[in-house]
Amino acid sequence: MEEDTESEVQASQRRKTAFRFKGCTDVELLKEVIYVRPYEAPHGEVRKRWTEVTEHLQRLYGDGITVNATRKRFDDLMTAFNANTMAALRAFGTDEEYDEREQLLQDIHDLVDAASIQKQTDKEEKAKQNERRETNGEKIRDAAIRGSSQRVGEAGVVVASLVEMVAKANEVKAEEVRAQHENNMLAQKKLELDEKRYELDKAEREARFALERREREAQLDFSAAAKEQDHGTEAVRPRQTVEKNTESLHRNGIIALGCDHRVGYLKQRHKQFNLRFAEPEMELTRGISLSH
Repeated sequence: MEEDTESEVQASQRRKTAFRFKGCTDVELLKEVIYVRPYEAPHGEVRKRWTEVTEHLQRLYGDGITVNATRKRFDDLMTAFNANTMAALRAFGTDEEYDEREQLLQDIHDLVDAASIQKQTDKEEKAKQNERRETNGEKIRDAAIRGSSQRVGEAGVVVASLVEMVAKANEVKAEEVRAQHENNMLAQKKLELDEKRYELDKAEREARFALERREREAQLDFSAAAKEQDHGTEAVRPRQTVEKNTESLHRNGIIALGCDHRVGYLKQRHKQFNLRFAEPEMELTRGISLSH
């Protein structure tokens, strides 16, 4: 019983302390609503805006005004204005306050409509942006896919070109190898021919040197015989000595009897080997040739 009595007392006290809005407080409420604009607040900040409006009224009329009461009074005023039942709210206040209140409600009504339109416009614009973003994303994906396909095709063309270039390079390299092999074969054959030519030249030189050596030996023998004849070392008649020397020359293949031009040849060979040709021997040889 005591608890029920206390609850009734508390409820009675709350009813006694409830704030009663008048024309002047409605005007201040509407002015602060226009300034703070809680109807434009984003989601999650509406309560904060109404708290700000209530704090302004509390500074003017005391702490008896609550956030819920402020918001409910505003909703009632807007409902009555839209329903054209503002006359029912003319309990306390002057005509000037009521006129100003209705003008403020009209301004707020226009602002709320503009805010609603702006929200709808923003919503539609955001939807369009999302759609454009999705469309652009699809276009980008399509372009990327096309670009990838094109790059793959281009890569295939490049690979084919590279393969063809490598094949041509290999052909050129093989041709160079064949040409180099042919050059090497020609060089080898030329070297073999040069070696054979050298051997032939060598054999020819050796044969010529052997012939010249025999000629020199014959000339030396002839000169020695001539000197012995000049000094009288042998008691042999000149004709016999000359005949002996002539026979020696015949054996060595130098001169032939009855051929006078061989004497000139002997002079020439003496000059070639820096030997002195004995004139008496030449005269004897000539005499022999004439006698024969």
